[in-house]
Amino acid sequence: MREVQVRDVMTTKIVAVTPSTPFREVVQLLLDHRIGAVPVIDDDGGLLGLISETDLIGRQAYEGRDEHQGMVHSRERLARELMTAPVETARPDDALPVVARRMAEEGRRHLVVIDECGRMVGIVCRRDLLRVFDRPDPAIAVSDLHRRR
Repeated sequence: MREVQVRDVMTTKIVAVTPSTPFREVVQLLLDHRIGAVPVIDDDGGLLGLISETDLIGRQAYEGRDEHQGMVHSRERLARELMTAPVETARPDDALPVVARRMAEEGRRHLVVIDECGRMVGIVCRRDLLRVFDRPDPAIAVSDLHRRR
């Protein structure tokens, strides 16, 4: 039996935004789709950045004051100003235990999955990592045994 890979658990139905997407629309997409992050893509579908719940909450909570303009409001910002870049990525054939360990060690909640040509093919989040445990016990045991070799 082969080791579980990112492709086995990643989400392939990707909700993405463009650099000019307003803050409010980003928030609405996260809420409507019950997701924790959206990739920011260019007109050709190229990956530019990632906006997560943490990015949005952090900006709202910790935006500073500008002495001349008063409070700077994230709600007035566009995706290009809110995104984190560069984006950490994984490959579909990466071993899931390795990616899970990397996410835990680096404090990552999401990784965009790209193919060998650099095209976005999915996204993997911490919740997706739990899918490996939503299998019959013998399958988990075989997977665990295979990983220890």
